[in-house]
Amino acid sequence: MPIFRGSQFVSSISDFKDSVRVCATTNINLGTTVSSIDDITLVKDDRVLLSSQSLSRENGIYIKLQNGTLTRSKDADSAIEITSGLRVYVEEGTNESKSQWLLTNAGSITVGTTNLTFVKTNQLTTTLAGQYGGSNKFIAVTLNSGGIITAISDTSVTLTNTVNGNSGSVILETDDIDEGLTNQYFTTVRARSSIAAGGDLAYNSTTGVVSYTTPTTDGIVEGSTNLYHTTARVRNSLSGSGVIGYNTGTGVITYSPAALTIGNGLTGTSYNTSELTTIAIDTTTVATVSGTQTLDNKTIDGGTFPDNV
Repeated sequence: MPIFRGSQFVSSISDFKDSVRVCATTNINLGTTVSSIDDITLVKDDRVLLSSQSLSRENGIYIKLQNGTLTRSKDADSAIEITSGLRVYVEEGTNESKSQWLLTNAGSITVGTTNLTFVKTNQLTTTLAGQYGGSNKFIAVTLNSGGIITAISDTSVTLTNTVNGNSGSVILETDDIDEGLTNQYFTTVRARSSIAAGGDLAYNSTTGVVSYTTPTTDGIVEGSTNLYHTTARVRNSLSGSGVIGYNTGTGVITYSPAALTIGNGLTGTSYNTSELTTIAIDTTTVATVSGTQTLDNKTIDGGTFPDNV
C-alpha cells in the first residue's frame, strides 16, 4: 500500500520506484557511516541504490539516516515491494547520473536472503557522445550485462609488417611480390636487350653502350646528279684525238706520231720532191737518208748527219 513520508509519496508495491539520488557500483560497508557515493555528498533521507554489494542479498534501495548509516527504504524492504521487474532512476553521480536500473530476479524474493541482481538498462550521458572510428582505427565498446554501452573509444592501429619481416606499418612493394609472367621486373640485361640502334647509331646489347658512326657515302643512296665514281664511268668520260689514242675498255692512252713528209721538211736546189726519200731518225736524233735523191748542193733544215754522209 502507499506510504506517506512527510510531503513525499513513496510507491511501495509498484515496479517503478521513486528515484534515488545516487547508485553505488562498489561494495558499501553497511556497518559504518556513509558520507558520499559516486562523488556526491549524502545528506539525511537521501535515497541510495546499492547494486554491487559483495553479499548480493544486501543489494537494494536504501535511505540515509541521521547517524549517517544506511537502512532499507520503506518502499523496498519487503517481498511484496521488491519483485522482479523493479525499476529505479538515478538522479546524480559522476558515473551513474541519469541511469535506470532493473531488478532481474525471477520468482519469489525474500529480502535479506535472496541475492538481488540489479542491471543498468540505459543512461543519458554526454561523456560518450561523439564520433568514433576512422582510417587505421579500431573501436572498443564496453557493454554491461544489460547491453548498455558504458565505455567507448577508438585507437589508432599500427599493423605489424609480417609480409617482409620488417616492423612498423605494412607497405606492400614489389620486393614483397613474386614476379608474374606479364609485368616483369626491371633488370639491366632486360633493358639492354630491349634496345636496338639503326642508321648512324651502333648499340652493344652486352655493355649497353650506344655509339655514333660518322656517315659516309657508303651509307647514302646514290642520287641522280652527284653520281658515285666507278672505273667504267671514268673511262667512258675520256676520249682521244689526233696522235692520242684512248681505249675506253682498258683505260690505256697511246701516242701515235704523224708521218713526216720529206717534201715539206727538206729544201734545196735541184731537190725532186716527187721521188721517194726515206729519212729515219734514231734515238740520238741522227737522221739517216736513203733513196735515189741526189743531195749535191741540197740543204736539210734541222738535220744532223754523220761524217760519212
